[in-house]
Amino acid sequence: MSEKFDQFCRAHPKATERDAVYRAWCDAVEDGANPARLVVLAQRYGATPEVQRGYAKKAQNWLRDGAWREETAYPARSAPASIDDRAKFWAERINDGKFVAASSFGADVATRMMELALVTGDQLRAIGIKP
Repeated sequence: MSEKFDQFCRAHPKATERDAVYRAWCDAVEDGANPARLVVLAQRYGATPEVQRGYAKKAQNWLRDGAWREETAYPARSAPASIDDRAKFWAERINDGKFVAASSFGADVATRMMELALVTGDQLRAIGIKP
């Protein structure tokens, strides 16, 4: 067994039946799968909402289904927006007079908007947020 296979087994959320997984791994690699890509895709698969809710396929079935064949399989998640980005986004909406619910963002974003002088306390109070 290879180092990449071991990495795959650590990355995939349901790689428990190692012999069956290894057979499916070998078949996938013989069929053109790049071992390093399989590891990355297994990591991404483990982060999908479906898997996070507890609905993961067994690794051997995942390999046999060939999800790794598709170029867009399990795209990398983008980084969450920074607090400054969120502050700028909501401040722009407030300044444009668009509807913004008081529950749209938390106190941290409201504070940051004021620190960056993007909005005033009066503007925040007008939408129901206490600065």
